[in-house]
Amino acid sequence: MTGPIVVVGAAGGCGASLVAGALSLCWAAAGARPWLVELDLERGDLAGAWDLPADRTIADLAAVAAELDAGHLRAAALPHPSGVSLLPGPGLPGAADAWDDGGLARLVDAAAGEGRAVVDAGAGLGRAGLVAAERSGGVLVVCPPTLAGARRARRLLDALAARGAGDRAAVVVNAGPERGEIGARARGRALAANVAGELPWARREAAQLSAGRWSAGRRGGLCRALERLAEAVG
Repeated sequence: MTGPIVVVGAAGGCGASLVAGALSLCWAAAGARPWLVELDLERGDLAGAWDLPADRTIADLAAVAAELDAGHLRAAALPHPSGVSLLPGPGLPGAADAWDDGGLARLVDAAAGEGRAVVDAGAGLGRAGLVAAERSGGVLVVCPPTLAGARRARRLLDALAARGAGDRAAVVVNAGPERGEIGARARGRALAANVAGELPWARREAAQLSAGRWSAGRRGGLCRALERLAEAVG
């Protein structure tokens, strides 16, 4: 079994959910049947963003966490028209408290056992994100092109290294709508880490991807950069 790709944001709003969703959409467009697991349990809202009914969430699996398997996941997943199977987080305060590390590990392993899987760990590295990272095939830390973003990303990379996942971690720089503060060379010095990709800002493409739509026609710079990233990590 190959572990999932875990995507974590260096700060809120830097594009971790966009990147996680885009990877799964890209793989689905290529014919795979990927899974997208939202482990941002207390703040996530992928079901709403992708216009899916949030009548089933990961919270429904907490009662069977001790015996969780692929059958439970298939019963709880929301099928998306793209071909992605989405396991949305409940997005409720305290939702993470229902899960111990063993249950989280079984959840991540079951999704990865079904095929390609992406875990959206949200911003920062909470307990769920760290458990997923330990069992991952790779971790992508998304950060803006700012000095503060690079510093936060560096702290996350150090935390991953402390949990034995540092060698599987890389950075994705997301330009976003704000002007970058530092160039690639200075950013490299601040991060001292592999940069897996740099994403240009494209408002329309970003809005489509955030809503769970992968372009079926000619793709712009953001989608092409994400295609390269999906190929590199997949």
